[in-house]
Amino acid sequence: MNVPGVNGVNAGAASGASSANRPSNTLGREQFLNLLLIQLQNQDPLNPVSQSDFTDQLTQLSTLESLNSLNSNIQSLIALQQLTQGANLIGKVVRYNVPNDGEQSGLVSAVNIVDNSVQLIVDGKPISLSQVVGVTAAP
Repeated sequence: MNVPGVNGVNAGAASGASSANRPSNTLGREQFLNLLLIQLQNQDPLNPVSQSDFTDQLTQLSTLESLNSLNSNIQSLIALQQLTQGANLIGKVVRYNVPNDGEQSGLVSAVNIVDNSVQLIVDGKPISLSQVVGVTAAP
């Protein structure tokens, strides 16, 4: 029987492919459901998949979705924490590293989020929060 692989490649064809052309070893939700559907369509009617195996697979899918949701929530928490850290620096003098220019300092006037990264506005220039090496109170 010829069963299509995860990315539409036949399982036999994929084994001879170079490592650069091999599909990823990770399964997404849609790919998992497609494999489960193919398994159910092609099972032997005289020897069907056991109920416990089927339940285990559905449990794995549920666990995977829960972990993805948890990861998304943690990423949101991290972004909020970084924004709060940046907002707490408004009105303070920060020391920061600039590649090829060394350490500089300036007054933080605002905080922006650009490409999911917190940037401080220091003396009119955007500075990444990760560049900050020190903080002092404004004079």
